Amino acid sequence: MDLHPFENALLELTVGPGTYDRVLARVEALRRSIVEVSNRAVWMRGIRRVAREETAGAVCSVRGTEWPEGEKASAKTSTA
Repeated sequence: MDLHPFENALLELTVGPGTYDRVLARVEALRRSIVEVSNRAVWMRGIRRVAREETAGAVCSVRGTEWPEGEKASAKTSTA
């Protein structure tokens, strides 16, 4: 990371040379890991929601009735 020469010298005197860059790299790796896990969780939640809607539609079609549009819309919002 490009720091002002004063900040760079201060970091080298306080924590040692290269420590800041190593810590910054670890923080960046942790941030990327958190983003990846959260994206995976959002993706899985979307799959579960679609599966629930398909299951509800299948149950409704087995009964020989159509899924009412009003109920379908409220089912989508209630499973969020």
